[in-house]
Amino acid sequence: MKINWKSRIKNIVFWISTMSAVITPVLATYNIKPSMATSWSKFIDMLVTIFSNPVLLLTLVMTVLGIVTDTSTKGLSDHAKEGNDDKTNNH
Repeated sequence: MKINWKSRIKNIVFWISTMSAVITPVLATYNIKPSMATSWSKFIDMLVTIFSNPVLLLTLVMTVLGIVTDTSTKGLSDHAKEGNDDKTNNH
């Protein structure tokens, strides 16, 4: 599995997709509002709740895997050219 992580980390679309894919199901599942995370202890309690739900955790992993996967190749690897080139186009 050769994924060009440098290219993805530098790509703002990757981060927007990943963050929205993680945040949206969590907020929807627990009906969380930003006003509920007013202290670090409340925030940590919410994280513990999220990680104690195996269905939600599996959903998040599968969603992020869908974002990371290059659908134009077989398996999870990037194209050979893209996997070795940090100057790939962000399209």
